[in-house]
Amino acid sequence: MQSTSPSRPEGPLGSRCRRWLVAGALAAVVAACGGGSGDDAGRQVTGASTSTGAPAALGTAPGNGTAVPITPSPTPAPTATTTFTVRVLDADGQAGPLALNAAGQVAFTVARNDGLRAMVFNGTSVVEVAGPTSRATALNANGQVTGEIRSASGGSRAYLWTAPGPATDLATASGNTSIGEAVNAAGQVTGSLTVGSQRARAFLWSPTTPMALLENIGGATNPTGSSEAVQINEGGAVIGNATTPTGAVHAVQWRTGQRVRDLGTLGGRDSSARATNTAGDVVGHADTAVLGQRLAFVATVAGTMRSLGALGGKNSSAAAINDLGQVAGEAETTANATRAFLWEPTGGGTMRNLGTLGGANSTAVAIGPTGQVCGSSETADGLPHAFLWSVAEGMVDLNNRLASASAGLVVQHCIALAGRSVLALSTAGLVLLQPTPAR
Repeated sequence: MQSTSPSRPEGPLGSRCRRWLVAGALAAVVAACGGGSGDDAGRQVTGASTSTGAPAALGTAPGNGTAVPITPSPTPAPTATTTFTVRVLDADGQAGPLALNAAGQVAFTVARNDGLRAMVFNGTSVVEVAGPTSRATALNANGQVTGEIRSASGGSRAYLWTAPGPATDLATASGNTSIGEAVNAAGQVTGSLTVGSQRARAFLWSPTTPMALLENIGGATNPTGSSEAVQINEGGAVIGNATTPTGAVHAVQWRTGQRVRDLGTLGGRDSSARATNTAGDVVGHADTAVLGQRLAFVATVAGTMRSLGALGGKNSSAAAINDLGQVAGEAETTANATRAFLWEPTGGGTMRNLGTLGGANSTAVAIGPTGQVCGSSETADGLPHAFLWSVAEGMVDLNNRLASASAGLVVQHCIALAGRSVLALSTAGLVLLQPTPAR
């Protein structure tokens, strides 16, 4: 698809999202590439719609829809004093911020000789989802997986997989290209759909409703507008980014029974949505009236876009929000370093510098239900290490909390935090960290 969102700020740790990760690119993947709140409910967005002005529904796949929607467990996220066992999922494994659920299940993509393959760790073993030339992008609280399956001609098809499979094609019309980006516990899938030579548009699919495009900013007055979906929450609302009639790109929200909501900017041209919570509050970054400046924002359901500021420097970006309205991300300091931050909505709003593990830079990518933050930081020797931050312990190197790990394994980048598990990239590949069982 043509890019419909402005390029995201690239901090010293390389926190740029790559939608199609190629073999050998793991060292360049930092989990800040999409954000997502730490608890499973918070990572999936509230009420999407095939709102007024949207084209007729596309696709006729009935969907399997066999999983029973469940509410993610309120199990608290691990604290900095938790010790972890390490499970290496795959040396070439690739995953994004929506790839982990509260049950410790993981959706990921592996590189094989015959191409990329979508896989899922179901809590016990690793299972293949969709065969060669497929990719897994997200899973829900029930372990259902979405992503894309690529054809020999290079096109892709969004799918929904429910154990034991097979995967269900969500868009059966020929000539269409689609990618599933997020799925909630009800089995609703959102992503991007390209019909013929038209520009890519965000879609919503559910087990009882075929795939339908979501409304453009400006509705019928912007027939050639494009959009992309980023997340969907348990209420069914979708967040994403869409072009305006003037060609700018704005963060948007689609809620059931409502017109598309243009979240606007902070005085500049563009904005980008990154994550949402159960209430439908949205975070990301937006241009200001100052040339070249982008600041983290939060847009509540009832309010307008609000700047979260920075840490004395010029730029910032929000990556995650929990149901308390706490926000995590990265911000520049007066010394032009990048630091992980935690923003609290209480007291008018306060941004806290979470520090580093001895180096110059850090970035936060996930937040737990009570304010635990996960991310990556440079150490004193300039190497990236994954961290877990809490009020009680401050920033702790996750490598100092490993109860079992092979010699030489270094956990480098946090990807996601859900329930009591952490998904991360390491020198051994994609790893799942789970609390050590009590003796």
